[in-house]
Amino acid sequence: MSKLFPNFIGKVNNGKFIPENEDGYTVWMMNLENKECLLTIGEKKNQRTMSQNRYYNGVILKLIGEHLGYDRDEVHDILTAKFLKKIVNVDGKDMVVVRSTTSLTTEEMSNYIEKCKRFSAIELGCFIPEPEDIK
Repeated sequence: MSKLFPNFIGKVNNGKFIPENEDGYTVWMMNLENKECLLTIGEKKNQRTMSQNRYYNGVILKLIGEHLGYDRDEVHDILTAKFLKKIVNVDGKDMVVVRSTTSLTTEEMSNYIEKCKRFSAIELGCFIPEPEDIK
């Protein structure tokens, strides 16, 4: 069973990491005193927003599902397979991998939503209203 490790969000100032939760970070680091450690650090990317998620699930998937006669999960699978798939080579064999929408950044989710809306309008004849047009 693998152990889960915390994520600490913060900023780097003058080459030093300053965590938002300094107390939690300090406690965690004290528990690692004199142990060999692995540190992975990178730029934090903003994940999709709750409003993007509500619009995708409550409007896009709902309207396309009603138009095609499929449920939300079926429409989600169709759209992710169409727009979020990639081919990876594993031991000399090509495999299709479909990325989860939960891993998308806000920018990636915006692009994905636009592709879904364009596909819906052009290929399916199903118009998806803009979020601001929904009452």
